[in-house]
Amino acid sequence: MSTAVLMEREFEDNICQSLAERGWLYDPADTGWDPELALHGPDALAWLEYRHPKEFAKAVPDNGSDVERNLAQTLLLKHLSERVLGGKVKYDTAHGKIRGGLLGALREGFKHTRAGHMTSTFGAMAAYPPANPILTTAVEAAKTNRLRVIRQVRFDAETNETIDLVLCVNGVPVVTMELKTDNTQAVDEAKKQYRRDRKPGRGKSRALLAPGRCLVHFAVSNSEVYMTTELKGDRTFFLPFNQGTEDGQPGNPPSETGSATDYLWRQVFDRDLFLRLLNDYALWEPSKRDKKGKAIGSGGRLIFPRFHQLRATESVVSDILTHGVGGRYLIWHSAGSGKTKTMAWMSHNLIRRHDAAGTKLFDSVIMISDRTVLDQNIRDDIALLQASEGLIVPVGEAGGAKSPQLLQALRDGGHIISCTLQTFPEVLKIIGDRSDLEGRKWCVIADEAHSSQTGSAALALRRLLTDAVAESEDGEPLTGDDLLTAKESAVSQALNLTYVALTATPKAKTLRLFGSKRGDGDDVTYLAFDTYTMAQAIGEGFILDVLGNYTTYDMLASVRDELGREEHVNRGEAVSDLVRFVRLHRTSIAQKVEVVVEHFRRNVMHHLDGHAKAMVVTSSRQAAVKWSLSMNEYIAKKGYADMRTLVAFSGSVDLDDRPDSLGLTEAGMNQRGDTENAFKTEDQYRVLIVADKFQTGFDEPRLCAMYVDKKLSGITTVQTLSRLNRIYPGKPTPMILDFINTPEDIQADFKVYYSDAKVHGEVDPNTLHDLADVLDSGRSTQLGEDGGGG
Repeated sequence: MSTAVLMEREFEDNICQSLAERGWLYDPADTGWDPELALHGPDALAWLEYRHPKEFAKAVPDNGSDVERNLAQTLLLKHLSERVLGGKVKYDTAHGKIRGGLLGALREGFKHTRAGHMTSTFGAMAAYPPANPILTTAVEAAKTNRLRVIRQVRFDAETNETIDLVLCVNGVPVVTMELKTDNTQAVDEAKKQYRRDRKPGRGKSRALLAPGRCLVHFAVSNSEVYMTTELKGDRTFFLPFNQGTEDGQPGNPPSETGSATDYLWRQVFDRDLFLRLLNDYALWEPSKRDKKGKAIGSGGRLIFPRFHQLRATESVVSDILTHGVGGRYLIWHSAGSGKTKTMAWMSHNLIRRHDAAGTKLFDSVIMISDRTVLDQNIRDDIALLQASEGLIVPVGEAGGAKSPQLLQALRDGGHIISCTLQTFPEVLKIIGDRSDLEGRKWCVIADEAHSSQTGSAALALRRLLTDAVAESEDGEPLTGDDLLTAKESAVSQALNLTYVALTATPKAKTLRLFGSKRGDGDDVTYLAFDTYTMAQAIGEGFILDVLGNYTTYDMLASVRDELGREEHVNRGEAVSDLVRFVRLHRTSIAQKVEVVVEHFRRNVMHHLDGHAKAMVVTSSRQAAVKWSLSMNEYIAKKGYADMRTLVAFSGSVDLDDRPDSLGLTEAGMNQRGDTENAFKTEDQYRVLIVADKFQTGFDEPRLCAMYVDKKLSGITTVQTLSRLNRIYPGKPTPMILDFINTPEDIQADFKVYYSDAKVHGEVDPNTLHDLADVLDSGRSTQLGEDGGGG
């Protein structure tokens, strides 16, 4: 037996023994596993008989012979495996519940009819810790769950191949684990093993590995953990499940109790938390939604929280349970880290939880987002949790804050109220003005609290918060921080109001307002309550480094001499023309459009099997409109039928230099009612032109390039360029071509939030050869498969 195998077995031993010490069932000689059904039959039958004795008697007759009972048990388990766990999943929008599949069985149960006999209606395949700890019956019921760890589990009924560990709840497998020890193999070997040797398929012989049968699969070493919720062979995608080091880097800090990854089985697999993960966190996300965001059809995927999402939610809830309401919490999580789902999990937990005395933590949870679309996304995610119809009360921008529905929800309590930055002040005024709401406990969860509103929206908000903002500041953008500071507002400073702010880029003001205070006197610092850094996210491969392929207009011009000296390239004149073009037409939108379109077609368009997209960031709404008109004219002139553009801006725009362009609107120019949806779902739209709208809070993983024609600074720099950082299968390092800013300024802005930020000051000259060719010849170029560079 090899050293690697021996060390893996010792690793297995340690994990199994640790789980056994925490209440898990563990028998090294266990024989209850059925690889064909992918069930621990004895545990499943024991649970059904114990929890539902009358229904079990209908399925398995008490008075039958041993042969009859064995046959009935076999049919019951076969039905549970094939028709329930392996069946179709549907989201019941009317009741906020999942029907069928793994989560449907674990939470709602199933029906089973024995031929010629009555139908058995079994309840949930697990009992969960209650949100109210004084419900002793439910507390005791949760203790009866049969949580079992099994090692070296056969996953193929036709072979003797095994997976290292499987965790079951009442006989139903929920988690699989492949282990590697750092002394012999890294965690990447475990991921390779899942991709190469743990492929679903082969008929029904690999039920354990089939999509949806297990909630999550972990690749684990002594130092790192990765996870996936679906095995797809070579296309299996793993997400990091690491804590991060003390200095915000990838990986895990050393543990005083063994492996650096022992938090997985010591904390995450703790009985109470593990059961709550199944009930309060695990999601089935539909692949299709209707126009209102409701799930349709049976297609979808399972969602399991990443470690930083779980840690942030559990830490905030725990701290409130320990110290009471009235606190302020700053969650500093990198862009692209899943803050929308973190908000959903947090709000869902906080609205349901009770303290030790059985008193609800909050009467209502109020969620603020900076955009209507993001507000809808958060509501959609909450709806996927164990929610009932009416739990979420949206506050619309057209009078919704004054609706009877909102007032009734505030009076009744027990609701999650979602609103945007524009409608939050009205909600705040209702809370402060009505005597019948005095003494209530509220929790405000704000996404990107520093996000700003300008122009008429800011003026309208200031009129609602005259105590919060001085008149002399009317020219400045109004931020979420301003709304929540409200120095003379009794409402915002009330002890019964708890704030949780989530941001990827906290300002100093945000840290002072929401951060945890450390030290005294002159040595005071304010720290985030929970942190998931950009450095960790990039290092783990969860987001891309957007500065890895950053280029400025001046950097393009600076390679002229280098190109001119290359004797084997007879393109000096064309390149010189390009450099003159760069320098002479710095402010010409039409000329920049030519560079952008040709750069995109030559270097970007072919990526992601021809589905790559780009964003143009402009300085104003008028500029966005001019870019749109000019780009559309250029594309039509060149006959590029394989690409179209969309423009995003609010309100209407008049162009003084174009008498025929008055009262232009986004919907009118795009001929689309929903710009964001059109860009994400219609392949013909390859470039999105924006000003302030969609510059932040916009999530499209296929964005592979950005063209910046706007002065950026501070937080706006990071937020804007981070639109490119989402990962996508086959996505290269994103490209940025900046017409306005300098590498030094961009790097300085990023270093505030990412200590390893670095802009490379060189440009691949070959990129300029190609672009110069196109601009010089004026001919359309057929793209090859080897295009690249930036």
